[in-house]
Amino acid sequence: MEQQPPSPQRPPTTPLLPNPVADFTGRQNAIDKLVARLRNRETAAITAIDGQGGVGKTELAYYVGREVREHYPGGQILLNLRGLNPNPVTPEDAMARVILALEPEQKLPDKPEQIAGLYQGLLAARGVLILADNAKDSDQVRPLIPSPPSALLITSRQTIQLAGIERVDLDELPSEEAHTLLRNILRSKPAADDEVAGLARLCGNLPIALRVAGNYLASAPALSVPRYLERLGTKPADMIHGGRKIRAILADSVEALERENPSLVKKWRSLAVFPAPFDRQAAEAVAELEGDELDTLVGRSLVIYDRDQERFRLHDSMRELAEERWDEDAAYRARRRHAAHYLSVERRAGAAYLEGGERVLAGLRLFDQERVQIEAGQAWAGAHAAEDDEAAVLAQDYPLRAASVLDLRQHPRERIRWLEASAEAARKLGNRRDESMALGNRGLAYADLGEPRRAIEYYEQRLEIARETGDRRGEGRVLNNLGLAYADLGEPRRAIEHYEQDLAICRETEDRRGEGQTFNNLGLAYANLGETRRAIEYYEQALEIARETGGRRSEGTTLGNLGLAYANLGETRRAIYEQALEIARETGGRR
Repeated sequence: MEQQPPSPQRPPTTPLLPNPVADFTGRQNAIDKLVARLRNRETAAITAIDGQGGVGKTELAYYVGREVREHYPGGQILLNLRGLNPNPVTPEDAMARVILALEPEQKLPDKPEQIAGLYQGLLAARGVLILADNAKDSDQVRPLIPSPPSALLITSRQTIQLAGIERVDLDELPSEEAHTLLRNILRSKPAADDEVAGLARLCGNLPIALRVAGNYLASAPALSVPRYLERLGTKPADMIHGGRKIRAILADSVEALERENPSLVKKWRSLAVFPAPFDRQAAEAVAELEGDELDTLVGRSLVIYDRDQERFRLHDSMRELAEERWDEDAAYRARRRHAAHYLSVERRAGAAYLEGGERVLAGLRLFDQERVQIEAGQAWAGAHAAEDDEAAVLAQDYPLRAASVLDLRQHPRERIRWLEASAEAARKLGNRRDESMALGNRGLAYADLGEPRRAIEYYEQRLEIARETGDRRGEGRVLNNLGLAYADLGEPRRAIEHYEQDLAICRETEDRRGEGQTFNNLGLAYANLGETRRAIEYYEQALEIARETGGRRSEGTTLGNLGLAYANLGETRRAIYEQALEIARETGGRR
């Protein structure tokens, strides 16, 4: 095979939900109800009355998650279901992400019902709290409901109707809690009780508006609360949202910053490109932020910061505002920078994975943490590759630069879609080498789907390009893959023909590892023909090369094959199995 992923050596750390904002205030009745429900490991939902945004659903969920951490020893997992997005997350994809968060080395099943079975099985074996944030509707979350000891917590702008669910419908904060939140933010600015009450009323007692208004006032020493109230009172009627001037509050803070620093507001609008939380490095690369500019945005509540996880995010209401006056050319450039940045992140994940040992899990965790961003980057690049050479390079590279990670993380059909875009982009760019690689990996994906004849079609196209360009190693690899495909079709002699051609190329190019792998495949082919002693000869040559090159995983695999061959001869050799087991444990080969 072209890909030989190493195995991890230790389990992942226990995942946790983000912490709520530091000034989280009130909602005690809702907290008590939700905590009691989740301590009993039952499903609950936080919804917004009339679909209103800004009421604090997600922050309440984070707060409750922190309160029940000790009741979920298996961890807590955040799923952003993107219910407001034109392409919300499917239940199958959501389940897959939970599986991979719990078992990073797990190879995902191909069929949805198998994914659902694995999801339910894992959650039944350990207590895990799943937060399904931004759910579209009941149908999206119904398949995600686990059995105890795990539980599901849902947030949505829509009413969630599920049998046996405990639902908390959020509206504005009670006046007293809204006033408390404002006073805490305005500690350094004198304000009379009636002024605080008036500002809270203008904010609709909604947490997002209260924070934006309060933090703006706190950052403007010369602006008094009465003057701010007067200014807000002049906003046009079309700024009113749901009978309240919520949009006026948010927009005024942005406009004030724009008067002070127009370039920073342009950069802030670029942050709307992120579909999920992001780190400082990404913000600086994509929005071209410098110095303390990101901290300034956090201080104005235009960006939310999770100090524990060191991640940033835009509230949905702020994202909508950022996108409204976003210049199309600026948006296009920001999305291109986003796609380029997350290709570099994907490369780092792939490089860490291939280092082996403990770095395997580091690579997988990095990919999993940024998966939503990586997928968004690839989707943008693929959509614009035809007219934009920079996008074409990105679309070409996305499925090729971390192939071993994608082999574990993607369903073969998703890999095929990425590889189709890659091959098309490579043809546009005249890059025959990467076109060939994309075709070969597409063949591997079809092989994973159990379609060896379709795989052979793509292997043969790769073989033609490899010979045309003089890529001898590439030619050898695809000959090996052709042999595997014919073996899958039950044609071992035809497989042997291809393995022998590959073996000759491995010797010519001094590829000792490839030579050892081919000896192993030849052994398997002769074993399938019933020529066990000849199979043993090839296994022994493969074993010698594995020990010579330090290929411990290959050594373990070959010892396993040798053990089976001797068993078929009625010569069970326990020592061989013990050596194979020892190597599997040493290399973390749990499978």
